[in-house]
Amino acid sequence: MRNTIEDDRVGIQSIARAAAVLRALGQQHQGMSLGEIAGAVGLPRSTVQRLVQALQQERLVEVGGVAGPGVRLGPALAELAGSIRVDVVRLARPHLQALFDRLRETVDISQAQGRQVQFLDQLVSDRELRAVPSKDTRLSLHCMANGKALLAAMSDAEVERLMGPALSPATARSITSLPALLAELAEVRRTGFAYDRQELTEGICAIGVGIKAGERRYAVSVAMPAQRFEPALPAIRAALLMCETGIETDLRTAMGPGL
Repeated sequence: MRNTIEDDRVGIQSIARAAAVLRALGQQHQGMSLGEIAGAVGLPRSTVQRLVQALQQERLVEVGGVAGPGVRLGPALAELAGSIRVDVVRLARPHLQALFDRLRETVDISQAQGRQVQFLDQLVSDRELRAVPSKDTRLSLHCMANGKALLAAMSDAEVERLMGPALSPATARSITSLPALLAELAEVRRTGFAYDRQELTEGICAIGVGIKAGERRYAVSVAMPAQRFEPALPAIRAALLMCETGIETDLRTAMGPGL
């Protein structure tokens, strides 16, 4: 009996350590050495090496290869995430459609992929003058409303580790320093809304809100030409709040009260 309990304890510890390694890799946009991982998770390098070897066998991490040196998250994680993503997108789609029907502007749901935004679903405005982001392009979190909503779900320390001290601009209006970004994220947390006022593309503005799905975070945003943005903000905020509440309610029902 004691051996069974001890085996269970060791197994749980191994899973927790492997999860810590995966989380550390998820905070980086490039490969990490074994020593860097060991420092990040507080484990001996030899232990990290064994964990990485086991994770590599399951395709949960990759080591070296054409993507460059170091250890990176592997393709099996993307496959697992994809199965979760399908459920979230399916549950969110009716609420995105309702948001689109109310505003007739481009709406989307996205998640963070490293330091970039990854679009999961999108409804494009049918107006003659409209915003049309590319679903297949990953764009920097700090330049986008949905990206800021995703960053606001992290602590300042997590944002600093992820983004670094210097931020590359997409336009002359983009945030380029970490202190300025952290100050804006504090306002996002206070109000619940994140904004992109021509920070990604000249002439295009957007507003976004965060969506909770267990430990995962998503964002819903509305993008439109700048000339329509400010006058429409009260109506957009109200519609976004309805969409956010609807999605989180359906997710809570699907995933249980622990959401």
